[in-house]
Amino acid sequence: MTRSLQIALKDLFLQKICVVYPGQKDYPLSDRIMVMGLQNLLSTLPIAP
Repeated sequence: MTRSLQIALKDLFLQKICVVYPGQKDYPLSDRIMVMGLQNLLSTLPIAP
C-alpha cells in the first residue's frame, strides 16, 4: 500500500478504497483497500434505463 493511499484513508475519513485497473482479477491490497478490474467493476454497476 502506498503512502498516498494511507494518507487518503486518514485525511478523508474513508472506510474503504477501491483501486480500479485495466486487468481482470480482483484482490484485497489490505483490509481497507480492494483492487478491482475495470470489467468486473462495470459488471457490478446498475444499468440506467
